[in-house]
Amino acid sequence: GLGDVYKRQGERGKTYEVEFDYRNTKDSLLVIHDVRHSCDCVVPQWKNAPLRKGESGKLTVRFTPKGHGYSMQSVMVYHNQSRYPSRLTIRAEAK
Repeated sequence: GLGDVYKRQGERGKTYEVEFDYRNTKDSLLVIHDVRHSCDCVVPQWKNAPLRKGESGKLTVRFTPKGHGYSMQSVMVYHNQSRYPSRLTIRAEAK
């Protein structure tokens, strides 16, 4: 669900793809308005279609560690079911 943390060890400069699954559990439509990220090493992709109750979606994030060592990046998901964005976090240890 939204708010997950993804952890991975990887290589600097190599691109990794992370998938976050989400489901609409409310009676109203779920509409993602915007997805913002903390650096240009993160590229989010999602299907911009409203979800009815019980329907699922997938947000895919491509992440390319730029330096050696620990890195933590955030993806903020803005949607109609909250005044506040949901934060997704990617943590990586690059060799």
